[in-house]
Amino acid sequence: MNKIIKTFGISLNLLRKDRIVMLYGLIPLVIGLVLFYFLGNYLYTDLLEIGKSYIEQNIQSSGWASAFYYFIFGILTVLFFFMINWGFVLIVSFIASPFNDLLSSRVEKIISEKELTGLGKDFERIIGRFFFTIINEFKKISFIVLLTLMSFLLGIVPLVGPVLSTVIASALIAIQFLDYSWSRHDLSLKQCVSDLKSTPFIYMVSGFLFVFLLSIPIVNIFCLPLAVVYFTVHFSQKNMKRS
Repeated sequence: MNKIIKTFGISLNLLRKDRIVMLYGLIPLVIGLVLFYFLGNYLYTDLLEIGKSYIEQNIQSSGWASAFYYFIFGILTVLFFFMINWGFVLIVSFIASPFNDLLSSRVEKIISEKELTGLGKDFERIIGRFFFTIINEFKKISFIVLLTLMSFLLGIVPLVGPVLSTVIASALIAIQFLDYSWSRHDLSLKQCVSDLKSTPFIYMVSGFLFVFLLSIPIVNIFCLPLAVVYFTVHFSQKNMKRS
């Protein structure tokens, strides 16, 4: 836990002290706020209400104990709410992925004490890696959506389901934000799995914390750049120890 707290502190300091890191963090933030303004009402009111109505109509308490009915209904409602928030975060991440990649790259250079480039060079890098970043993000999101649906279905299973669903969601958060560092270093699937297995407790606990933060409307937009910085800091520090 000390490592997690320390990494949070370093991440917040980087966002606060380095102006370019702050700028790259603000771009996804602005994109998220604009999307929230235009899509938030639909996602957090209309769509959520449609989901609740569907759950109420398709889960009947007849023949079931009343307490068990409300238990299942509660689980599905919470899971649907998490899926709405998770979907919104994925949309923002996809649109802002080139800037998140720049943010992650600059943070890694600061942690590794490498030479920093200016805004001009960084935006040249965006143009050069634009299609690669978008395609990689699309692949990642497709994989995450598949596992998210699996997580949602597992959540229906009493007792065991919610635990497994939470574990998968925590792992997905770690994967989503670590992937910026993984793709920049051209890690293979085997190497990515190895990286996850090297510090499973830190990744799972960190992922769980961000699952909670990213599930809160508005707060999730502000935590998005923090998540990019946090997982980049952890990956970079671990790589420095290995080399």
